[in-house]
Amino acid sequence: MFSLIYGLYQYLFSKTELHVLIVGLDGAGKTTLLERMKAIYTETEGLLPHQILPTVGLNIGRFEAHNARLILWDLGGATQLRGIWEKYYEDAHAVIFVIDGSDARRYAEASEVLRIALSNRALHGAPVLVAANKSDVALLSNLKAVDTTPAVTSGSAQAPSDEKATSTSSAPSTSPPAEASSADVMGKLHKTLWGSEGFLSSWTANNVHLHSTCARDGTGVNGAVTWLVDAVRRSPRSLRMAQAAQQEEERQQAARRVGVRRNASM
Repeated sequence: MFSLIYGLYQYLFSKTELHVLIVGLDGAGKTTLLERMKAIYTETEGLLPHQILPTVGLNIGRFEAHNARLILWDLGGATQLRGIWEKYYEDAHAVIFVIDGSDARRYAEASEVLRIALSNRALHGAPVLVAANKSDVALLSNLKAVDTTPAVTSGSAQAPSDEKATSTSSAPSTSPPAEASSADVMGKLHKTLWGSEGFLSSWTANNVHLHSTCARDGTGVNGAVTWLVDAVRRSPRSLRMAQAAQQEEERQQAARRVGVRRNASM
């Protein structure tokens, strides 16, 4: 059994790419986050924020991070474009759901869209990184300090953690105003998703993690990707996908051998 699991693990992380789906509401900063990841991990200059247009179809990014090869599918978030998301669910090892942390008016909408997505059985077991993006935006006057609920996890949800990201905390903040506002964002989002009215409080089908990011300057991005790769490595879904891919490859190899023998006998 150990050799089988180890073989699948080796297959998953040495021969295949990890498919990561990037979705979220329109204007959340999905493509900007993708471009920042590409810039960090490929050491090439990606598109600047002012060069990025709203995604209508599909943007693709590829890079290596933490000894894994990732291919990211960035899909448009406008209402009329969300129907295409489910076409990518079955082949996704993980999901990045991007939320505009500076726009509290759309938190409830984002939560409902995320709930609908995760209710699709094709995403069952996929690790989900909820990126609270735009942590650099300090215009958060519509957010008030909240008495946040600490992120307690039993494998289905995790509290944010990163050396640059601001995690949820109920302790008084002594940070500068911008950092305090970022903490308010994380607290408000955590309450929306995991609070008494949040669907994630009882969700067990996915490992979900909330993480603060700033796609413009890269704050929190490395920590987010680190969590994502580690979560995929530990995901039973990934092992099942690796096993299916390995079986398909063996089937194709067997078919090719049969074809070679037939040609040789003619």
